Amino acid sequence: MCTGRAGRGRRVWSVAPAPGAYLPLTIDVLRVTGRAIAEIITFHDDQFPRLGLPERLPADGTE
Repeated sequence: MCTGRAGRGRRVWSVAPAPGAYLPLTIDVLRVTGRAIAEIITFHDDQFPRLGLPERLPADGTE
Protein backbone atom coordinates (compact mmCIF):
# COMPACT_ATOMS: atom_id res chain seq x y z
CA MET A 1 0.00 0.00 0.00
CA CYS A 2 1.29 3.48 -0.86
CA THR A 3 0.20 6.96 0.16
CA GLY A 4 0.49 10.45 -1.30
CA ARG A 5 -1.27 13.80 -1.60
CA ALA A 6 -4.15 14.61 -3.94
CA GLY A 7 -5.19 18.25 -3.85
CA ARG A 8 -6.35 18.96 -0.31
CA GLY A 9 -6.87 15.27 0.47
CA ARG A 10 -4.79 12.13 0.84
CA ARG A 11 -4.78 9.21 -1.53
CA VAL A 12 -4.03 5.60 -0.72
CA TRP A 13 -3.59 2.95 -3.37
CA SER A 14 -3.24 -0.82 -3.35
CA VAL A 15 -1.25 -2.87 -5.84
CA ALA A 16 -0.93 -6.59 -6.51
CA PRO A 17 2.40 -8.06 -7.67
CA ALA A 18 2.44 -9.69 -11.11
CA PRO A 19 5.39 -11.06 -13.11
CA GLY A 20 7.47 -7.98 -13.96
CA ALA A 21 4.81 -5.49 -12.91
CA TYR A 22 2.46 -4.23 -10.23
CA LEU A 23 -1.26 -4.25 -11.00
CA PRO A 24 -3.18 -1.38 -9.38
CA LEU A 25 -6.32 -2.50 -7.56
CA THR A 26 -7.84 0.64 -6.03
CA ILE A 27 -7.15 4.25 -5.17
CA ASP A 28 -8.79 5.67 -2.05
CA VAL A 29 -8.97 9.45 -1.75
CA LEU A 30 -9.38 10.59 1.85
CA ARG A 31 -10.89 13.97 2.70
CA VAL A 32 -9.54 15.06 6.05
CA THR A 33 -11.24 17.73 8.16
CA GLY A 34 -9.22 18.80 11.17
CA ARG A 35 -7.68 15.56 12.41
CA ALA A 36 -10.47 13.24 11.27
CA ILE A 37 -11.25 11.45 8.01
CA ALA A 38 -14.46 13.06 6.78
CA GLU A 39 -14.93 11.05 3.56
CA ILE A 40 -13.35 8.16 1.64
CA ILE A 41 -13.86 7.86 -2.12
CA THR A 42 -12.69 4.59 -3.72
CA PHE A 43 -11.78 4.28 -7.39
CA HIS A 44 -11.48 0.67 -8.63
CA ASP A 45 -9.18 -0.46 -11.45
CA ASP A 46 -12.02 -0.41 -14.02
CA GLN A 47 -12.18 3.39 -13.53
CA PHE A 48 -8.43 3.97 -14.09
CA PRO A 49 -8.61 4.53 -17.88
CA ARG A 50 -11.04 7.46 -17.56
CA LEU A 51 -8.79 8.94 -14.86
CA GLY A 52 -5.75 8.67 -17.17
CA LEU A 53 -4.04 6.11 -14.91
CA PRO A 54 -1.99 3.16 -16.21
CA GLU A 55 -3.32 -0.41 -16.01
CA ARG A 56 0.04 -1.70 -14.72
CA LEU A 57 3.30 -0.35 -13.30
CA PRO A 58 6.67 -1.92 -14.21
CA ALA A 59 8.29 -3.62 -11.20
CA ASP A 60 11.70 -2.14 -12.10
CA GLY A 61 10.44 1.46 -11.82
CA THR A 62 10.72 2.27 -15.55
CA GLU A 63 7.81 3.72 -17.53
